[in-house]
Amino acid sequence: SIFVKKKKSGRRRILGEKHKQFLLNYIDENPSTVVTEVAESLTQNFADLNVSRSTTYNFMTTECNLSIKQAQFQPVERNSQERIQ
Repeated sequence: SIFVKKKKSGRRRILGEKHKQFLLNYIDENPSTVVTEVAESLTQNFADLNVSRSTTYNFMTTECNLSIKQAQFQPVERNSQERIQ
């Protein structure tokens, strides 16, 4: 019949729901973290897991719906009393 569901094909996902919860908690505790640190914390806390930065980035943006911004650093002189009037 045409209504029979096909078995999912392709590669199994590396990161699951427990990884998603860990990742969201980690980012809540460390909001200024970078993708490399997130990937390292995942591999440290889950012994059987080995993920790349790109896998972590893709998981953060698609599954966790996180938007990632690049930090913009300002020179210290910008906030000095002489500049602020």
